[in-house]
Amino acid sequence: MATLHHERLGPAGATRLVGFTHGLYGSGSNWRSIARQVLARAPGWGAVLIDLRLHGRSSAGTPPHTVAACTADLAGLCVALAADGPPVAAAVGHSFGGKVVLGLDGLAHRVILDSTPGARPGAWDAPANSVRAAWTSM
Repeated sequence: MATLHHERLGPAGATRLVGFTHGLYGSGSNWRSIARQVLARAPGWGAVLIDLRLHGRSSAGTPPHTVAACTADLAGLCVALAADGPPVAAAVGHSFGGKVVLGLDGLAHRVILDSTPGARPGAWDAPANSVRAAWTSM
């Protein structure tokens, strides 16, 4: 399991959190301005900007580096956050982060942006797959 770097935003008295996950080339901080706008319209909520494994300031964790492993990392972070404060009740995921969020259990709300929820057989081995080249170079 990877140790995920995260940044909390919002009021100290928040009763629930919304987690934000990024795409393959991003980090949690990509969401900062959007998260602030969400919090301005959602009294009682706090936000958590999360760096997934191998991104931002998070650790690599133990291979294999799969969507399932990223989801397990995120689930562990959600448990840890709930132990020290309000629970993560919602999650917003962009692209790769959306695939990670889809695997989380126990959320009241999920928002998935620019992410295909299903498998695409053969896509990983397709000659034009630039994501594979970027991922394997990390």
